[in-house]
Amino acid sequence: MTGPRGHGSRVTARMARRLAILGTALATLALVVVVALFLQGRQARIRLEREIVQLKAQLMVDRHLGVVRLAAIQEERKRLVEREASVSAQLEALRESERTLRLELSEARTRAAAGGTEVAGLKARLEATRRHLREFDLDRSRAEQMIGAFQGGVAFVEGTYGFHDAAGAPLRFAGLDDRGNPETDVEGRPVLSGAGTGPIVRLRYTGTAFLVSRDGILFTNRHVAEPWFRNAAARELAGKGYSPRMGSLRAYFPALPTPFNLRVVSVSSEADVAVVAAEMGEAGPGSSGVSPLGRLPVFPVDTGDSPAVAGEPIVLLGYPTGHDVLLARLDESVLRNVLEASEGDTERITAELARLGLIRPLATQGHLSDVLPGRLVYDAQTTLGGSGGPILGAHGRVIGINAAILTEFSGASFGVPIRFASALLPAPQKAPSPGTRKPSG
Repeated sequence: MTGPRGHGSRVTARMARRLAILGTALATLALVVVVALFLQGRQARIRLEREIVQLKAQLMVDRHLGVVRLAAIQEERKRLVEREASVSAQLEALRESERTLRLELSEARTRAAAGGTEVAGLKARLEATRRHLREFDLDRSRAEQMIGAFQGGVAFVEGTYGFHDAAGAPLRFAGLDDRGNPETDVEGRPVLSGAGTGPIVRLRYTGTAFLVSRDGILFTNRHVAEPWFRNAAARELAGKGYSPRMGSLRAYFPALPTPFNLRVVSVSSEADVAVVAAEMGEAGPGSSGVSPLGRLPVFPVDTGDSPAVAGEPIVLLGYPTGHDVLLARLDESVLRNVLEASEGDTERITAELARLGLIRPLATQGHLSDVLPGRLVYDAQTTLGGSGGPILGAHGRVIGINAAILTEFSGASFGVPIRFASALLPAPQKAPSPGTRKPSG
């Protein structure tokens, strides 16, 4: 028979074993927690290190873009000065020709008998020169009236887009090197992959559109509404199973501090034109309860009653070179303030320029050199970013949409006749008739 002392010993032993088991369990649990926290912390550190690398890469890219942008701004300023000098030189050449002919005519009149035929010829040349001067001044006067009347309806378009595979995964840079730059192939091109670990590929671009209805309808190019249209790189990616996807599409008007989101209404299968609509709620109603678009000029569109003809003077409005042409027209102090406030980010640059009321289209003048069934050819200068701008004819109506994509300013630019865009509108939304806000002169 076991005594009380033996029974107590067994109880004590069982409790000791239970405590030992509990201690082991607690120690194991603590170890699991420590290991989990370690792994979680390690994963967090890896994510943080990856984010830091990506931020460094973006910072290096931004710095590089900042240097490139400043160089582009200086180049654009040089072009603006050259264009102004060219116009002044043309005018001065005509005036000098007039002065020379007047002097020759005066000298011829003093000469004796043989002067009759000579004087008649000089008179004809002098009259032709004076006529050219009058036409030059008249063209400039009409252009100034058109610009003053309609520039508020020319929108600066800013968009972003990317590519996704069939599963919906976004296209990324394959990875980053030790310096934080995107990995490249043997030809120096960034390596892209849907399974990449680098930043998502996000492409930015700018263009032009113009208002043709108080309902917020604008005309532009198809390659502005769908930037992958006729794009060789996009075709190459499509062949690899990637499809384009629009990220954002906004329109900034000169008189308004906030943008409108744009929606693609229709695109042409025949020509490089498209119809887009401004989302009326984006910029909010004005103080009078009327949409801000109601304060903007609407472009009158040519109906074909007076067809465009070769030799006709034209005015082209738009934003060639995008941000560069806007920044190039600023003085140094304003430019510095804009770049500092935006930290070099292009979308923030646009927003800051709009806030300050510094978005204004560039106007160039020229003449139609050829009018074809599907194309207008003219010498008004333009380049990237000017696509989608209105081509105004001599009567102040839109006769076409600029469609040139040129890497440099050139002596010949190309546009699409306006009828291709008008055909995209349903009957109730046809663009305004020629009498709408047509400038005089």
